[in-house]
Amino acid sequence: MIMILSEYLKKEYGEKLYKIFLQSGCICPGRCAFCAHGGSSVSPDAALPLEEQYKQAVAAVSRKYRNGSYIAYFG
Repeated sequence: MIMILSEYLKKEYGEKLYKIFLQSGCICPGRCAFCAHGGSSVSPDAALPLEEQYKQAVAAVSRKYRNGSYIAYFG
């Protein structure tokens, strides 16, 4: 059985987790759909510390999805 990541996370944590993109200086080799460059994510300022990027991204996402939980991924 193949499980989609969002389904796995919901099963593991008991609720939907919203993905938060953080700029770590890495290059996305596959140009995946989750990357902020043309994807659906909020694109944080890479000059900011990761903690500040996270806070800004959560603030932006929480305007659309209230009372959510989040999981960070790096690009």
